[in-house]
Amino acid sequence: MAYLPNIIFAIILIYAILFFSKNIRSIVRNINRGKPIDRSDQPAKRWGNVFRIALGQSKMVDRPISGILHIIVYVGFVVINIELIEIVLDGLLGTHRLFAPYMGSMYNVLIATFEVFAALVLISVVIFWLRRNAIKI
Repeated sequence: MAYLPNIIFAIILIYAILFFSKNIRSIVRNINRGKPIDRSDQPAKRWGNVFRIALGQSKMVDRPISGILHIIVYVGFVVINIELIEIVLDGLLGTHRLFAPYMGSMYNVLIATFEVFAALVLISVVIFWLRRNAIKI
């Protein structure tokens, strides 16, 4: 009975992974329905655009306020997903704060950073929601 929460967590995690995989297959299927286009002509320029626009979010700085909020949300979700690794491992292994013994006092700094980013993401999303629905920008 001591392992029941871990087993339940593992079952839910497996279901979530299967659900995610099903959705990814659906997205890939829809993308493959499109017309094939040769995009191998300028690989350096294309990869540069991927890093600058997609990963670097360069288009978001055109509007300073929404750009800063968007970057906070983007970076916040990346940082929060790092914390999610420990949460999943804690759920599967039945531990609490799995990495704390290995990181010492740095662990508390890291967790505080994660929490600050989570709060900033929440505030930014509320501001986005207000701008879209209350102010109608």
